[in-house]
Amino acid sequence: ATILDQMVNPSSEIGFGYESTIIETKDGKTFQGFVVSDADPIVVRDLGGNDHSIEKKNIKKREMMKESIMPSVKNLGLSAQDVADIASYLTKGK
Repeated sequence: ATILDQMVNPSSEIGFGYESTIIETKDGKTFQGFVVSDADPIVVRDLGGNDHSIEKKNIKKREMMKESIMPSVKNLGLSAQDVADIASYLTKGK
């Protein structure tokens, strides 16, 4: 995929290691982020960089997110020129 396509459609191809997970605990808490340790307890790193340890026996539901956590440029209020400038910057020297 091209850099422009990835910016406009970030969920079209989620890179290995960047898949995010939603975990719902039996006491009703929800955690969203990256699983950094799949042992017991599971450690989930949220988007703020905070790690959360969750004992497996306390997990009610765990699923991979189907959508990327990367916001689309459509949701960022960028103009077409902004997107072109960013794509140009990211591809310089390649």
